[in-house]
Amino acid sequence: MLFSSIVANREKIRFHTPGHSRPDERLLDCDVTELSYSDNLYRPDGPIKELETFLASAYRAERAFLSCQGATHNIFQAIYACIPYGAFLVVGDAHLSVYNALRVFSAKAYRTPSFGEEIPSDVKTVVVTSPDYRGNVLPLERLYSSCRRKGLFLLVDSAHGAHFAFSSKLPVSASVCSDLAVLSLHKTLPVITGGSVLCCKETLAERAFDARKTLHTTSPSYMTMCSAELAVKDFSENGERYYEDIFSAVEKFASDLKAPFSVRSNDDFSRLCVVSPYDGEAVCNALFDAGYVAETFFDDETVFIVTKDNYIHLDGLCKAFNALEALPLAKKTVYPFSEKMLPLLFGEDSEYMPLALAAGRINHSPVGLYPPGSALLYPGETVTEEKISYLSARISKAFGLENGLIRVLK
Repeated sequence: MLFSSIVANREKIRFHTPGHSRPDERLLDCDVTELSYSDNLYRPDGPIKELETFLASAYRAERAFLSCQGATHNIFQAIYACIPYGAFLVVGDAHLSVYNALRVFSAKAYRTPSFGEEIPSDVKTVVVTSPDYRGNVLPLERLYSSCRRKGLFLLVDSAHGAHFAFSSKLPVSASVCSDLAVLSLHKTLPVITGGSVLCCKETLAERAFDARKTLHTTSPSYMTMCSAELAVKDFSENGERYYEDIFSAVEKFASDLKAPFSVRSNDDFSRLCVVSPYDGEAVCNALFDAGYVAETFFDDETVFIVTKDNYIHLDGLCKAFNALEALPLAKKTVYPFSEKMLPLLFGEDSEYMPLALAAGRINHSPVGLYPPGSALLYPGETVTEEKISYLSARISKAFGLENGLIRVLK
C-alpha cells in the first residue's frame, strides 16, 4: 500500500516538494502536543509566539502566522481577513483554494485575466499569484503601489516563493510588497509538508488570528513547526551562500545539457524548466526509470525544484537527460484562458453531467490540472468546447471532475 510504495522508491533523487531530501532526525523528538513548555498555536504566548516574531522579522513583515496545514489554509485565512471590506478581484491564474475559500465565505468576487482592466467599484482586495509554477513573477512592487493608490488590499499567493527572501539573486519576496502574502515553506525550504506562513499588515492581523483559531486543526504538528524554525534560521544565516552554489550548478547544468533539450528562461533559477520536442510526461517517466523524480510536467517541459539538498545531483540529472532519445513528441496546445472580466457565481443548485456534453452550461466548481492546482474553469463560467478538449486530453491530471463528470449549475 502507501507506505511500501513510498519506501520502495526512497532512493530515487528527488527534485520535487517538499524541499528536503530527508527530514532532520532531531525532529522525531519534537512530535509532542500542547505542554507546559511547548506553547499553543491557538493562543501563543511562549516559544510559538517567539517563533512567529522571528518569522515576521525574517520575511520583513509586520506579522506572521504559522500554519501546519499548508498554503491552502493560509489562503482561507487571508480571504477571511479581508471579507468585511468588500469584494475580491482574482487576477490571472489562481489556485483552486482561492475559489474554494471565496465560496465557503460567500464572498462577492470577480475574475479577470489581467490587472489592466477597470476595477469594479465594490472590489477591495486584489488576489494575484506570484511566482507561478514555472518560476515567473509579477511586478509586485508596481502592483502593490497601484493597489495602495486605489485603496485596495493586495493578497499574493506566493506559495512557491518562500525562498525568495534569502538570496539577492532571487526576486523580491511578496512579504515586503503586499498586504497579505502566503508562503508555502515546505515547497522550497527543508520544511516538513504542511509548514507555511501568512505574512500580513498589522491592520489585518486580528482577523487573520481569528481565522486561524476558526480554521486550523487543534492538533498542529510540532515537528512541522520546529522544521520551519530550523529552516528559516538556517537560510537567514546561509541562504546567500546556498543560492550562490545552486545558481552555479544550474548554470553548469544548462551549459552541459545537449540538444534537443534546453533550459527555459524564468525569474527563479531554482525552478528548473527543461523543454524539448518530446512529450513532458514521457520525459518524466524516462527520468523516473533512470532514478530521478521531477516535480511535474507540461506539454513539452519537465519542472524541477532545485534546493540546497539536491543541487549536487544536477550533473547526474543532466547525464540522464542527455541519454534520452526517441521519445514521443509533444502536442503543443494553447491554454484557453478567459479573456474578459467575469463575476464568479457560487450557486449551489447543481448537477453532474459528462464533461463532453457540458458545452454551454454554467460551471459550479473550479476545474483544472494538478499540479499546479490552477483553475481552468471558474465558478460561474460558461463551459466551452475548447476547454472541454483541453481537459479531456489531460484527464489524468484533472481536478474538479468526478469519473469524467463535471458539476454544473441547474
